[in-house]
Amino acid sequence: VLDSDGIEVDVTGWTAKAQVRHSEAEPVLHEWSATANNISTDADGVLLNVIGEQTSTWTFTKARVSIEVYEPVTNIPRVIAEGTIRALPETTK
Repeated sequence: VLDSDGIEVDVTGWTAKAQVRHSEAEPVLHEWSATANNISTDADGVLLNVIGEQTSTWTFTKARVSIEVYEPVTNIPRVIAEGTIRALPETTK
């Protein structure tokens, strides 16, 4: 995670959330959150965890993803990454 000057920020102890949607106005297709215990933060950045059992139920092949971090003191969200996520259809059975 980089600050506005491009300097690395240690986000240990910060919270984070990421969501996959077709657009901002549409329902969440997948979420990473502290509640779901599938996202973590440390000195290296943000780690998103997803297992094959979950991805095999995904019905989308292309969607938008956004990742936010929340500083402990202010709890103000900061978008650190956003873009396209592609899910390839499962071919190995």
